[in-house]
Amino acid sequence: MGKNKFINSINEPLNCMYKMSASNSNSLTKDLIITGGHSILVDNLGDYENDNKKYFGYIPMVDDKFLLLACVSNDFKKLENNNVYTYYHIVLESENDDKNFGIYANGILTESISKTVFLKYNFIVLK
Repeated sequence: MGKNKFINSINEPLNCMYKMSASNSNSLTKDLIITGGHSILVDNLGDYENDNKKYFGYIPMVDDKFLLLACVSNDFKKLENNNVYTYYHIVLESENDDKNFGIYANGILTESISKTVFLKYNFIVLK
């Protein structure tokens, strides 16, 4: 598990924070705030497929679920500030250092980060 600091950049969708509010129409137990470059896992991308592909360059999946970027989904609202945020990532052990997994955050299925990406961004490792 690791953490890093993040200056919210409202003009850069992948480097901006987004919030999905808990409601009766989703499975959130409380609001979820993630970077625009982080994804929830969904069964179908629907109308988001082209916008999602624009950022990734392809259609990424974890097992049988599609990654839907927070910056693309209308369920997330951009946080319009320049605050400094601390964000956290969890890496699950695997024989494949490039593998992502589905994990639940605040009641919704989201992605874990791969060990390769974790090491690339020099996260502060928590013990």
